[in-house]
Amino acid sequence: MANPTLTSTPLIVQNAQSDFEEIRLDHFYRRLQPTYDKTRLCIKVAATWEGLQACRKLPSLGIKTLATTTFSMQQAILAAEAGCAYVSPFTHELKTILDPTHDDGGANIILNQAIQAYYQQQNLATKVKAAGLLSVDEAKQLAGISSVTLAPDLLRELASTQELEDDLVKASIFKGDKKSVVGEDTNTASYLDDETQYREAFAKSSNGKGEWRMKQVDLHLIVVPVMLLTCCARQLRSSVIFS
Repeated sequence: MANPTLTSTPLIVQNAQSDFEEIRLDHFYRRLQPTYDKTRLCIKVAATWEGLQACRKLPSLGIKTLATTTFSMQQAILAAEAGCAYVSPFTHELKTILDPTHDDGGANIILNQAIQAYYQQQNLATKVKAAGLLSVDEAKQLAGISSVTLAPDLLRELASTQELEDDLVKASIFKGDKKSVVGEDTNTASYLDDETQYREAFAKSSNGKGEWRMKQVDLHLIVVPVMLLTCCARQLRSSVIFS
């Protein structure tokens, strides 16, 4: 993933390019399989204005992108205009994923449906990859989405679930007459070359909740490394005690 703390489009492009070619991915695929097709690889970029402008430039370097931490239609529209291969709408706030006691008001399932409906209506190549799911019921509701990211525990729970196909069809928000309504303003929106319009529209989305949810990305970047370091320290301490 390109470093989402960078706030300069050229730096994000440089960071993503170095991740792709010089530091991580090139090294791994050459060691694992020298004939690996690099076109299958995709760099995750945070769906900020600067990040999505970087996504606009990266395809010309042969790098496909996924716009992650997407919480609004405005981000999804800009991601498609920028040429992202995928966009990842988060079903829950990052804080809810890290802190089970936090109530974010419930799963934003409809956003995934609305974005996919918009892409299909506009004949856009960008695909939706739902993320941030916390339950099997949410996964069932999203049956019909282009793709989805699932945590291992949730995937195992889903694999052990046994239900009739008709019941699964009824649970999906993509089946039958459960169609998402995409507003006229959304159908005519374009943000690629208008930063002011984009920032104003994003600030108003969901009564400002979009911006608040993006701010949690910074918290995520601080908390997760600390959690990993703490876990490593405990494992190291245990190995010293029992060795």
